[in-house]
Amino acid sequence: MGQTQSIAAEARHERISLLAADPDIGPLLRTLLRLRHDFVMLGRAAAEPLPEAIHARFGPVLLRIAECVVDHLRQSADALAARRGPSSLEAAEAAFADCAQTITAVRDEGLTLRLPVDAAERLFTLGFGLEQMRRDLRDLDRCVSETARRR
Repeated sequence: MGQTQSIAAEARHERISLLAADPDIGPLLRTLLRLRHDFVMLGRAAAEPLPEAIHARFGPVLLRIAECVVDHLRQSADALAARRGPSSLEAAEAAFADCAQTITAVRDEGLTLRLPVDAAERLFTLGFGLEQMRRDLRDLDRCVSETARRR
């Protein structure tokens, strides 16, 4: 993030000096910072493993989310560089929806009641962090779209 902010400051200075009509990258930087915070929150929630019964249910879902998010972030970087629209977020959206359904099912089955308090907190923090990431990825797509429109 530090390097990104330095590059952004240079780009802003060059844009002003050249009176270019390039898009303002402020919203993109704020979105990237929020995504960074999402990763930090998720990393803290996942610092200790969840109980095996919960992990067995969430492992495949979380792996799918990780793959979809990494793929989407790479495609977003390519789209920004080429100033084209964002790639589809459909696969990531489906993975996030599956995770939300899994959390709901675990809660409905009463499995969270048998968890130690710290494990339940980590599980719900994980759910919250993933929902935040979902929202911030949508915002990233908006930033990518704005950059493409100002091409």
